[in-house]
Amino acid sequence: MPRLARLDIAGVPQHVMQIGAGDAPTFACADDCWTYLEYLSEASRGDGCEIHAYALAPSRTQLLVTGPVPGAVARMMRRVGLAYARHANARDGRRGACWRGRYLSCPVGGQRHILLTCAHVERSARHGPHTLHADHAWSSHAHNAHGRHDPLVSLHAAYVALGVSPDERLHRYRELVAQSHEIDEALDMHTRQGRAWGSERFLRRVATVLGEHRPARPRGRPRKKPKATDRLASFFLSPFLLTDWLAFVETL
Repeated sequence: MPRLARLDIAGVPQHVMQIGAGDAPTFACADDCWTYLEYLSEASRGDGCEIHAYALAPSRTQLLVTGPVPGAVARMMRRVGLAYARHANARDGRRGACWRGRYLSCPVGGQRHILLTCAHVERSARHGPHTLHADHAWSSHAHNAHGRHDPLVSLHAAYVALGVSPDERLHRYRELVAQSHEIDEALDMHTRQGRAWGSERFLRRVATVLGEHRPARPRGRPRKKPKATDRLASFFLSPFLLTDWLAFVETL
């Protein structure tokens, strides 16, 4: 089955997830994380992409990134992926793929959905060994939630609209991070399937620009609706009707 084309619209943020290959951690130490972030910084500047949120977990990386033109994010990810693969192979003394296939992505739109995606990305950094990935380490959380300057991060307009002052924005963003866990499964599903995720207005825009909107669906086949004959049979074979029928037959 041919791969679906990426949904890529200029100026629209994309949630990006890249998964490491094999059982060993892709990021085994702090030096690995610093190296990846340096490659990401160079590639994002080279392709004009803005990083709004990022997180490194032991075997995956997640981003919320906006490209100026279609294909910019793909070029950035290709540069980063190849550069880091060379680093990982030199570290381990081997050859071969560092990542499990191509990266996963979906466009995200609508102010609240963009902010929820930032929070989702940063939470993913905590899924790893305490010594390396403790409490949002190796993520943009310190910048977006606590105001610690990170030159890699560019604030999205949805974040700026959280408040008039920096302190107000930081406070409201921390509240959002604490309350947004319910979207994790839905966003993960849309990203793995390459479907647009966002407000109804944004989804209508995607349908207009790209000529289609493909809704994300849970994995597996949908449950079949019972046929009318099946419903009728189950009605007559219900235990209550059978009991009454047997009682009637015994009186004959």
